[in-house]
Amino acid sequence: MRKFLTDLFTEKDGISWSLARVSWALSLIIFLYLAVWDVVFRGSHFDMQSFGIGMGAVVVAGGAAIGFQARTEADPR
Repeated sequence: MRKFLTDLFTEKDGISWSLARVSWALSLIIFLYLAVWDVVFRGSHFDMQSFGIGMGAVVVAGGAAIGFQARTEADPR
């Protein structure tokens, strides 16, 4: 499990943290937390369309950031 998380959040060299991947994961966690907070604690009605659009935006932006960063990462060889 530790190796999986290390590979998930580090650059190609496996040592240095990837800012794009870590910030994408944090953005995803914060988005889900705020969606639950709005429905459970504020009593708002859950709107699947708004949730889907917001989740899609977070996922696509994170994927784009990781893709752009992959072009600039140094090859570990």
